[in-house]
Amino acid sequence: MTALGMSAEDRTAEERALPPRWLGLLFALALAIRLAYVLAMAHDPYFTNPVIDAAVYDQIGWSIARGHGHPDDVFWQPPGYPYFLGGVWWLFGDSYLAPRLPQALLGAFNVSLVAWIAACWFARRVGLASGIVAAATGC
Repeated sequence: MTALGMSAEDRTAEERALPPRWLGLLFALALAIRLAYVLAMAHDPYFTNPVIDAAVYDQIGWSIARGHGHPDDVFWQPPGYPYFLGGVWWLFGDSYLAPRLPQALLGAFNVSLVAWIAACWFARRVGLASGIVAAATGC
């Protein structure tokens, strides 16, 4: 027991508890930032004209969406993202906005996950600070 009347283990568990509403607020903040970015980026010429690696993922994703499969026998880039793109385009049609919305949702969920893990490993305020930084930096 400490001078405050609780053991060090109890105080640590209490300090590490990050309320679900905080996780929800961090998610909402992160999603708002990401959606604002996607909407602002929609006017950029590269939004619908990908270059370099994005162009390769785009080409493979369209091939998958059209039912032709992955065009390469050997994966020289990780195949998961082109399959994600192909699935989104197959479901929602030929919109470059369509894959960016689930990506924004996943990114916002990632912020809540970062905050939760930091709170579990360290303390509530560390989790909150980590979540705010992750939300603001597009982590």
